Amino acid sequence: WKTGPGTNWPITVSRCTRAKILMAPGNMPNGTIKKILNAGLRRLRRKSPALLRDRPSGRQPLRVAVVGLGTFGTVHATQLNRSHFYQLAGICSRSASPEAVNHQFGCPVVKTVQELIGTIKPDVMVVATPHMIHKASVLPALDAGIHVICEKPMAVSCADAADMMQATQNSGSKFTIMSQT
Repeated sequence: WKTGPGTNWPITVSRCTRAKILMAPGNMPNGTIKKILNAGLRRLRRKSPALLRDRPSGRQPLRVAVVGLGTFGTVHATQLNRSHFYQLAGICSRSASPEAVNHQFGCPVVKTVQELIGTIKPDVMVVATPHMIHKASVLPALDAGIHVICEKPMAVSCADAADMMQATQNSGSKFTIMSQT
């Protein structure tokens, strides 16, 4: 393995193995990252198994809807579908086949954000649409009192961003921007 200075995109992994390891993903043997992460998961399961298995007693999972079923929307929907803490309540996609999505995720599919808000009534909405329509997806949800998690960038203009922030203050809902690293 090539490690240290001169390697591209080093990853620091500590708590999974007792030593700190600097590795470049392209220079590792196949499956090494997966093995290290699985070792960390096994350790976490031994130390606090309830953290990975159980949701807090008496609480229902949060109902989350995903708007946009492109690359990131599919990733979000897949992860939400696997969680005990969240229920994938529905998906809003103009282009996806409702039958295929229902078969893959087991939840209703609608074509518009207004239909999603009116029929599914989620607690939280994840916006993973193209940048230029973030505002059109976020504002109706905030007006309906739904918490919103939006993919970056927040908006394509300062005016759109200001409108979203004003809607957040008026609604009392939570609004945040997410970025994968």
